[in-house]
Amino acid sequence: PVNLLLETPAKREAVE
Repeated sequence: PVNLLLETPAKREAVE
């Protein structure tokens, strides 16, 4: 979701 833009790269992997 939009969250991945706010989160860190590591979080992006988790949230997809």
